[in-house]
Amino acid sequence: MQRSAEMPARSSPRSRTTRSAIFCALIGAVTLGSPLESILAQDDGAHRVQVVRPERKTLVRSLPEKPGEILPAMEAILYSMVTGVLSSIEVDIGDAVKKGQVLAVLAVPDLEADLVRSEAELAAQQATVRFSRSGVAEAEAKVNREQAEVRLSEVRLNRAKALQQDRAKTDAQVEEMELQLATARAQAAMAVAAKQTAVEMVHVEEADLLAAAARVTVSRTRVEFATIRAPFAGVVTKRFVDPGAVVVGSTSSGRQAIVTVKDLSTVRTYVQIPESDLEYVHVGGQPTLVCRAYPNRTFIGKITRLAQDLDPRTRTMTAEVIIENADALLYAGMFASVSFELIKRENVLTLPAGSLLGGHGEFFVFSSVGGICKSVPVSIGLDDGETVEITGGLEGNEMVVLAGKGQISPGDRLDPVID
Repeated sequence: MQRSAEMPARSSPRSRTTRSAIFCALIGAVTLGSPLESILAQDDGAHRVQVVRPERKTLVRSLPEKPGEILPAMEAILYSMVTGVLSSIEVDIGDAVKKGQVLAVLAVPDLEADLVRSEAELAAQQATVRFSRSGVAEAEAKVNREQAEVRLSEVRLNRAKALQQDRAKTDAQVEEMELQLATARAQAAMAVAAKQTAVEMVHVEEADLLAAAARVTVSRTRVEFATIRAPFAGVVTKRFVDPGAVVVGSTSSGRQAIVTVKDLSTVRTYVQIPESDLEYVHVGGQPTLVCRAYPNRTFIGKITRLAQDLDPRTRTMTAEVIIENADALLYAGMFASVSFELIKRENVLTLPAGSLLGGHGEFFVFSSVGGICKSVPVSIGLDDGETVEITGGLEGNEMVVLAGKGQISPGDRLDPVID
């Protein structure tokens, strides 16, 4: 009996099996998101893995941001060294001042009177010294006269003795001349002693002169202390007194500050460096700073000092960072976040950190060589947590397994997919 055209022909068991396999493959392809051709071309037993090629990059290792407070390069709270009444104050907060500029003046009449008195005493002592020095000159002249008289008496005596031998002079005359010589010598000795006394008196008077000059210097200095000057160029940030106030000297209790001056041409901050990173931090390094007031601006600092001593509680070392503040944007008291670039490697061979296997200083990677898994020992350098510097073991053109490492072993067949 002939088959109706509407009746489908029965399929053989083998054809049904083939169609079922193709259908399952199509379902798997849709599920895995892989092209059908890829599924059909995949060899049985090959492990599909994700691979990457080494790349050349610039790696930087930085410290986590450290908090810091902006401080002035120099700061001085100015007091008066002497007590007086504030006569005038020339500056107020926010004023820029130069080094040596007069900031305030105190009225100190008692100190001015002391200065006048000490200057008068100095003038009197100078006159005394001049008089004493003239006395020394007179004593010196008298010594010369007496010594000349001694020489003359010696000549007369010698002549008289020569005439005595010729009976031209009597013994009495010779004895009289000997007495004159002795008298002249005594007077010369007295003149020398008087000169020595005058010289010693001059020394005493000159010492008194030095003391009088010192008293004048002290009095003049104390009067000058009544004028308050800026110790360095900067900005007045605080003012404490007004004209008419009694200002007590800093050497007394209850002293009164006058102004505060801060040098903000450069500012500084202090940060703590962990012990493990000290080998990378050195004087001359250039950390970067960001302040809340300028979140989109970065300031470059310079490490100028290291404390050379670790805090035993935190095992950190204090580093001083100086920042040029020519634009006057940074103010004392601001908070800053400081970042330290510890190491920078340029144009180095790198791999993602997830591609490494091993540990304890011995690392390797799985590489696909002709579709076969191969274990390759590698040496690593800088590691920033995401990317690792490869210092040895790879040339740069390898296909290194990134994902799927846990399911393969050296010698396994691989189906690499490049990331």
